[in-house]
Amino acid sequence: MRLTLPSILAASALLAPAASGQQLRIQAPVQVGAVVATEGQDAGKEDPNDDGGVAVELFVNQNLDRFLRKAQDFLTREDFAGAIEVLQKVIEGRTTVAFDSAPTEGEGGAPAIEPGKDHAAPEKAAPDRAADKPADKPRAVVRNKPARTEDPGDKNKAERERRERAGNADPSQSVFSQNGRLYRPVRRLCQELLATLPAAGLGIYSTTYEVAAEQLFAQAQKDGTIGALEQVGNRYFVTLAAGRAMQALADRLLHEGRYRAAVQVLRDLCEVYPSENRKQLGISEVWCRFKIALALRLAGELGAAHDAAVALAAKFPDESLRVMGELQTVKDLPASALFNRGDATEIAATPDRIDPELRWLRADTEALLPLWQFRFRDPAPYKSVVQKNDNNNNGFVPMMEGQVVNSAPFGWKYGTGTQVAFRGGFPAERAVFFDSFRLRVVDAFTGLMLQQGNGELELMKPRGGSPRARVPAYDFALLRGIEDDSRYYAVLGYQGKSMGNAEAVLKTSDLVAYDKQTMQPVWSSRDWLDGDDGLKDVTFQAAPTVFGERLLLPALRRGAYSLQCLDRSTGRPLWCTKLHAGGTHFVKAPGTPVQLMGGIAYVLTNAGCLAAVDAFAGDLKWVRRYERRDPHHKTSKNPRQRAQNLNFGNQFVEQELPSFLPSELLCADGLLVAAPCDGEALLCLDGASGDVRWFIDGSGAYAQYNKLQYLVGANARFLYLASQTDLLCVGRQSGVRLWSKKLPTDDALGNWRGRGCVLDDYVLMPGSREVLVLDAEGRQDWRRLKLPPFGVGPEPLATAANLTVAGPWLGVAYEAGIEVYSTASALRQLAAASREPLQQAGYLVVSGDADAAIDRLCSWLQESKAHPPELHTRAAAKLLNLARERALALASADQRDAATALLDRVRAFATDRTVRMNWHLARLDLWKQVQDLRAYADEQQRLYRFMEGKD
Repeated sequence: MRLTLPSILAASALLAPAASGQQLRIQAPVQVGAVVATEGQDAGKEDPNDDGGVAVELFVNQNLDRFLRKAQDFLTREDFAGAIEVLQKVIEGRTTVAFDSAPTEGEGGAPAIEPGKDHAAPEKAAPDRAADKPADKPRAVVRNKPARTEDPGDKNKAERERRERAGNADPSQSVFSQNGRLYRPVRRLCQELLATLPAAGLGIYSTTYEVAAEQLFAQAQKDGTIGALEQVGNRYFVTLAAGRAMQALADRLLHEGRYRAAVQVLRDLCEVYPSENRKQLGISEVWCRFKIALALRLAGELGAAHDAAVALAAKFPDESLRVMGELQTVKDLPASALFNRGDATEIAATPDRIDPELRWLRADTEALLPLWQFRFRDPAPYKSVVQKNDNNNNGFVPMMEGQVVNSAPFGWKYGTGTQVAFRGGFPAERAVFFDSFRLRVVDAFTGLMLQQGNGELELMKPRGGSPRARVPAYDFALLRGIEDDSRYYAVLGYQGKSMGNAEAVLKTSDLVAYDKQTMQPVWSSRDWLDGDDGLKDVTFQAAPTVFGERLLLPALRRGAYSLQCLDRSTGRPLWCTKLHAGGTHFVKAPGTPVQLMGGIAYVLTNAGCLAAVDAFAGDLKWVRRYERRDPHHKTSKNPRQRAQNLNFGNQFVEQELPSFLPSELLCADGLLVAAPCDGEALLCLDGASGDVRWFIDGSGAYAQYNKLQYLVGANARFLYLASQTDLLCVGRQSGVRLWSKKLPTDDALGNWRGRGCVLDDYVLMPGSREVLVLDAEGRQDWRRLKLPPFGVGPEPLATAANLTVAGPWLGVAYEAGIEVYSTASALRQLAAASREPLQQAGYLVVSGDADAAIDRLCSWLQESKAHPPELHTRAAAKLLNLARERALALASADQRDAATALLDRVRAFATDRTVRMNWHLARLDLWKQVQDLRAYADEQQRLYRFMEGKD
């Protein structure tokens, strides 16, 4: 049989033959518009993979590149022994330069390595697997961590960081690419190549390394340490000894409570390790996958555990397992008490009769009801400030040598970054949002303040030519109210009153965890600044994503865009996987929250790359240097970003975002859809491989809907994108542009109206004091729902707004405040389902049915005599207030008898002294309104007698 490279690399499509002298090299960005050059090419010539923007610096090691290409040459000739020797050298780090293609020092940017001397000793080449996979309480680990090269005379921090990154040579941390787009870790690639060898190749490997692997396994059993077991699999992955070591390691990790690390080992054993070896060892895939589901369940990942059990039942429906002494069929596992989500995932809503489809928006909705409004301390956080003789908005000139430029997106464009989130059951009980950097938690129905954090309310005032503490393009991902079962999480930016330096203002970030009960800070990222793996030089780009007992955040760490993992109970850094450097002309690229799918964390850096990282262990799966332009619609010449007009010295400038505004990364059905801020192409990738499924050109040069602004959202079938003038609908699987719909013009909003949202069957877009509603199929015209004014408070806001929908609540977030609305039908449905009388009455009153609210409170107070005294008093006071307002309304409509009867009806429940006194006062108000002086005087006498204790 002839072994071809495509058969080995069917999934990864790597290591294709390359022409001599055309070896990929990613250059560090030295200025705006630097190109990605290849060895043997002039940096000034056009690169087919270069599509504009700032160059991306990936952690590529050229020496390992040569070894892989040599292994490829052996594999094409079916020289398995030669390929195995080369791949094993790469795995162990024994990458001596022994090939003719090795460059001398300074050639092609690769460091010279002395022949005959190991680049890294074997003992150090296969690091303890404990350093690669975090346990539930491991020590901190930084992926792609280069050796520190201290140079006391070097004052250029950025250049020093670049040299440190370039010095990285560990095969578990370096990445490799055949096409300049898709990169994968070198050591992992070597292990997968070995695992896909045919039986003849595996036999050669076993003959060569099985004895050494057995000795290492025996030593590991003698030592009894987890690290020793991990080293067997890391170093001799496809041997039988490694299979036994991985099986023992998984059980050890489970017994020690390191569930997530056990999941990663078991997945490698099931999905990567050779199946023939697994059969030879008698390792059951059914048991391995059952242990994966069990580990996820024990780690608290109820949803992931249930999904794993469902997948196991689908693949092995006829198998059975003996669990805790009882024989269970695999097909029944998802419904078993161990894996059934049951009460664990049921939402503890007030009633259990609430329709999960309860929404404020229906086909017959014509009017909205205002619930509450909140105005921020600073009504204009994004105010435009123009400095005299300011050149920021004028012409362009090339950047001068020696200049240090700090830039950020415009702080007064792109609407508002403010958002409101509804949290806590269904319907949501709380609304969470930020007032400057202070986290506010209010009642979702009434807007009553419940809790607040300790962040600053009054930030540094924006000044022309100076950085801002708040920028809409950054606030979109950062100012989000994130919570778990016991804490709130907030990323707080620069809170100083003075400007300081631009880098400090833009890069300062502090992640704070607040206790849900007391709102006291539990921990802060500032508690973990020290050490090489500390957070001193880390800038968080987005709010955290909760993953079991972990928090995952995109971060800028020492000049490298990374995925940072923290322990959510303490804030301790667990691991950090570095992805790339460069890729943007901003001090930091706008962030996008991490998205999870199938245990993989997806990170969009908005600086040239989209990466997939194992969310359990932090292992890099792949990183794609995405296409910034649709390759099918390329222009003949790529326009380059040019620096704006600057003076010499350190400068700060505000610049336009190159294309899309910050958008969510959408993950569903194994696909990723991204609209990166530094590219004009909306792209869809396969989540498993990183390969492109489809592109959509966002420049508007080839379509009538003009330049696309952002990704609005998606439902089960369609994606929706917005331009300034249109809403575009796209097939989610196919990428086919189905239709576009003109948005109603609104001169009051200018170029940016804000962010809409997508429901299952409707798309909502903001307008000026209105919500635009369109059916998901785009068959009807826009329906315009006016936002009614509030009876009290400041004038209604009419600027750009971000919409949020959660069941019966519609949240509208402006630059200066929050407004929340609902509908009468939704509130009546909530009242019918609720069992709490005061809550029922509140829903009914706001829905416009005060009489029904009074009836409900009267019947409840009359039905039971065992109410707690405090609750009885509260209900009676509420009833009296409603009766008073209703009685006065009846009196004004010449219905005096009905008003008097209503107050007499509630008299029986006014048993508390204060409530009784207020009842007399309500009667006085009634007689005063109807101008009955005799009845007014009689009621005064009754009140005096009551106060004297005679009545």
